[in-house]
Amino acid sequence: MNEKTLVVAISQSGETMDTLMAVRHAREQGAKVVAIVNTHGSTIPREADAVIYTHAGPEIAVASTKAFLAQITAVYLLGLYLAQARQQVPGRGPRDPGPARRRAAADPAGARPDGPRARAGPRACRTRGWCSSSAGTSATRWRSRAR
Repeated sequence: MNEKTLVVAISQSGETMDTLMAVRHAREQGAKVVAIVNTHGSTIPREADAVIYTHAGPEIAVASTKAFLAQITAVYLLGLYLAQARQQVPGRGPRDPGPARRRAAADPAGARPDGPRARAGPRACRTRGWCSSSAGTSATRWRSRAR
């Protein structure tokens, strides 16, 4: 561990002793600590460099499904944020646009009968621009009605 290390501490209560000791050890080594907790004002968020509160509500049972799912969601969002900050979203790097876009670039007319345009619906029409002028107009009308 060094100053370039990021430690993610996850605790429902924010007072879990083994997690708290790991946070303190990481801080002593110079690492940055992000805490994912549910309880405001607890010890772990006070000792961390940054905090993500899950706002899952009070824990009623030991096996708290809502707190667990909130923690998993927070970890997932943190991972996406860090990937975006490093510009390294999996499979979507600057040199790798992904398999669907590589196929579309290789076949810009969409002539393949099994290609993505053959199965495209109104959403693909709006988001990918795969529409003729009349279809684009109806998609625009549909979008305005949906608001």
